[in-house]
Amino acid sequence: MSQERVVVSIEELVERAQQLRNYISQLESSLREITNTLAELEGAKRGIKEIESLSQDFMFYADKKGFLAVKAKELVKERVLVYIGLEYYLETDLKTAYNTLEIQGREIQKSAQAIQEELGKAVETYREITNILEQIRASTESKKSEGK
Repeated sequence: MSQERVVVSIEELVERAQQLRNYISQLESSLREITNTLAELEGAKRGIKEIESLSQDFMFYADKKGFLAVKAKELVKERVLVYIGLEYYLETDLKTAYNTLEIQGREIQKSAQAIQEELGKAVETYREITNILEQIRASTESKKSEGK
């Protein structure tokens, strides 16, 4: 079996390394966003469990940081709205809402895993290219010092 040799310039290697660095940054950003979404989904699932245990009087926060709390006297626990994507919400019971969030979480986890795999491949390719560039640099410096 013969190996095909590919000839590329140093400039092309440097450009490819830069492209990979940008791609890695994009993947890392996507992974952070997905991780945050998974955390929010877990919070929503905890919220469902809390709703199930609420008494007549309760308080909830209208924002993530707790700057606005709302006190209420009555809560209709039978129906909730679950975001299902594309600006659509599903009105359903608590059990179905919880199950819907579980399914969304599994799908998002699959996406996170795919991004992690792609990130691993991109990082490995980037390392290979930077190793090649480092070898070229070392070889060039070695030849310069021999010529003196």
